[in-house]
Amino acid sequence: MSYADLTVAQWNDLADGAARRLSEEIADRHGLTVPVGLQDTVYAGRSHRVALFERDGMRFALVPGGRPTLGHDAVRFRPTPHQLAATPTAPRSTA
Repeated sequence: MSYADLTVAQWNDLADGAARRLSEEIADRHGLTVPVGLQDTVYAGRSHRVALFERDGMRFALVPGGRPTLGHDAVRFRPTPHQLAATPTAPRSTA
């Protein structure tokens, strides 16, 4: 399995052995170590498996999610009343 398109659901569905092998593959490919390995964590009431890596004293975590979409849909955007109130108005001419 390629990890480039790995989704959270696919990551969480992997057996522990497969997740460990994938973590080791990622580490080998990018010159990382896996000091902590795999651990389960709970965030916002949901349980997730996390792979932690280290390189040059910095720690990284695998955050699968698939391909991201950046930006917003300008056609569907509706500012909140707070956003509208924060919008600066153009200065009025006194001439």
